[in-house]
Amino acid sequence: MDYSLYKGLISGYIGAICVYPIDVIKTRMQNINYKNGFYCLSDIIKKEGFKSFYKGSITQLIGIGPEKAIKFVVNDIITSSLYDSQVNKIIAGACAGASQVIVTNPIEIIKIQYQMNSGNKSFLQTIKYIGGFKNLYKGASVCLLRDVPFSAIYFPTYNYLKKNIDNYFIAASLAAVPAAYLVTPADVVKTKLQTKTNNYLSILDCINKIYINDGFKGFWRGGLWRVLKSTPQFGITLYIYEKI
Repeated sequence: MDYSLYKGLISGYIGAICVYPIDVIKTRMQNINYKNGFYCLSDIIKKEGFKSFYKGSITQLIGIGPEKAIKFVVNDIITSSLYDSQVNKIIAGACAGASQVIVTNPIEIIKIQYQMNSGNKSFLQTIKYIGGFKNLYKGASVCLLRDVPFSAIYFPTYNYLKKNIDNYFIAASLAAVPAAYLVTPADVVKTKLQTKTNNYLSILDCINKIYINDGFKGFWRGGLWRVLKSTPQFGITLYIYEKI
């Protein structure tokens, strides 16, 4: 188990740092009505410079290793404890997704504040801005609604593909496509809730306001960029995890 934690930490860090700029674009796309991601990319470069593509990356790097380690270890433990079936693989993946939220949510809420804020708030100023440490789990229920189905889709798909494709990177990358895109609506709601923590009375209020302002298409904003981020991230992460 200790060895799996070590592998998860190393692979998680490397995968996250490689795709972090895409994550910034995805977050901006979900909060600002850009025509498309390339307009967003151009706007960030023109107004804030290339350094903005790594805003909040320190927070992400502190937490992403433990997050991935927890997810992989829980999935491995449950998978090895149950008899081999597709249903049990889905259960293991869902449990892995649920377990990571304890680490994921605080990371996400701080990271998003840095990604959306053009100022230079310190960590403590950011905590104060979101209403204190008690709000580090704001949107946690939506985080669960995103991460549980993501992992429930991802791990069984990855296990199937790696048996049929003799390349961990390709198998891990392809598995991320449906998993990342299908949970985009939950990711949009989570991002909105965590960006402006006092703007919404509840999850349903957030969903209602997204629909009023953008219609059904609003729930899929940044979906392509989620896929563009998750595909190489999980490809790199799982490749390293399997090879270490």
